Amino acid sequence: MEDLQNRIRQAQTKNYIDRRAFIPNDRIEELITRDSLAESFHLGPNIPIEQMTKVICILILGTDVDADIPDLITDVYESGLTNDYLPVTRTESPGVLRSESTDPQKAGKTFEVFLRGRPDNRAHRFEKLQWEFVSPTFGLGEHLVLSPHVALPIICCYPEEDDNKGQGSVQKIQVHPAHLQHRSPSQLSREDIPPIALKKLSQTSTKKDFSREYSALHKLQSLRHDHLIELISSFKQDAYYFLFPWAGGGDLERFWKGKWGSAQRTRELVTWAFEQMEGISSAVDRIHNLGIENSPNENGRHGDLKPQNILLFDEDSSQNNPGTLRIADAGLARFHAESTSIRKAGTTTRGATIEYAPPEALDEGEKAKRSRKFDMWSLGCIYLEFITWLIGGSGDVEEFKKRRKIPDCGHSEFYIKSKTIKNPEVTKHIKRLRRDNRCKKGTSLRDLLDVLENHLLVIEYQDRWNSRKLNEKLASILEKARVQEGYLCGPDGFLPTSVYTSDSNGCWPH
Repeated sequence: MEDLQNRIRQAQTKNYIDRRAFIPNDRIEELITRDSLAESFHLGPNIPIEQMTKVICILILGTDVDADIPDLITDVYESGLTNDYLPVTRTESPGVLRSESTDPQKAGKTFEVFLRGRPDNRAHRFEKLQWEFVSPTFGLGEHLVLSPHVALPIICCYPEEDDNKGQGSVQKIQVHPAHLQHRSPSQLSREDIPPIALKKLSQTSTKKDFSREYSALHKLQSLRHDHLIELISSFKQDAYYFLFPWAGGGDLERFWKGKWGSAQRTRELVTWAFEQMEGISSAVDRIHNLGIENSPNENGRHGDLKPQNILLFDEDSSQNNPGTLRIADAGLARFHAESTSIRKAGTTTRGATIEYAPPEALDEGEKAKRSRKFDMWSLGCIYLEFITWLIGGSGDVEEFKKRRKIPDCGHSEFYIKSKTIKNPEVTKHIKRLRRDNRCKKGTSLRDLLDVLENHLLVIEYQDRWNSRKLNEKLASILEKARVQEGYLCGPDGFLPTSVYTSDSNGCWPH
């Protein structure tokens, strides 16, 4: 049995964060089989070894006398204690353990395990040794409450990139693949393990704060939309945490500033941009209008749409396809019954970003009441910057932001608070775009620009288009682009050139 004990110890992996040891699930399954145990001792055929692999490991490491092992395993089996009930704590009764499982249906169950010999000593050793074997498995959007003794199965933390510094609450990590339910560890090398975003809520966040965000994310997850972020899991230990797939392309604002900023606007790249805008509007439409699973009369809205909350997943990127944009950060998302979705005042959300918030956000300051039309203004702002990026590159996006900055305010807003009118710089910028050949009448960019100016960036919220209408329009633009030559762009595309230079009227090759 000493050889088996050594192999179990050698399977230990160090947690990257605090260097605590844990033994990955796949190594436990490899080590504890009926054949491997038969080399050291005999177990009756009625013992369900696959359900007790972790328990057996703990017993093997905690026992000095080989002859005791078969009887101990039998006692544990007859008590009902299996892997699913770990971790456990000692009770006041000698040799009796109580489950602290994250499964509420299992937590609290007691097991009369160590009733022979020195029950207290054995129960103490079992409790102490178990922590190497109870690292959580993440997946399916579930929430786990973890003991501070549990080692997280994090095997790598990436250095913070310059572009991400200051965000602080989100860290790029690797989780051991055997601890991700939707991954197959046997198919992944260390280099192939996908990075994950670990989002830590601030220490001041309350259970209510977490529950609100988790509920919103869980409901978004049920929509199963390709342009909505996936929640891998959440957990509470020293703080509240969320796990998401890592967006390798960063957020939309970072994408605009990156290598694609000066790239040739090929037909494929312009098509990609329209497909992403249509996909985002489709995702918003799903949030606004379609019933959630098990809640057919429920609707919602995001409440804080902005480029920083739209992430680029670039794992499937190619020369003219940067990847897939997905809406993230559901911290302000709200879902409510259908009867409330038609109320003029909407519902209440705190803390949306000022720059992309509509005029009605002024009604009650940070606690402004918002309807689903709130999101439509925000989409109008984002898509106007998207068109600006397509035509003029990242430099024009920054110049546009600088010019619409309000004196004595510091914010680059799309409307003037004091007068509740559209920011004149927004109107001027749209006129510049209209004068550019790449945005001339009869083109896809002009058609989208008309929608933004006349139907989204509208001061009176009741006059804005809803998400369904916007999505249908974007879908029709894409359909027209597939059949009408020159509608999307010229055959060779175009280079981004600034609309702010007096001699630029846009080059559209024919």
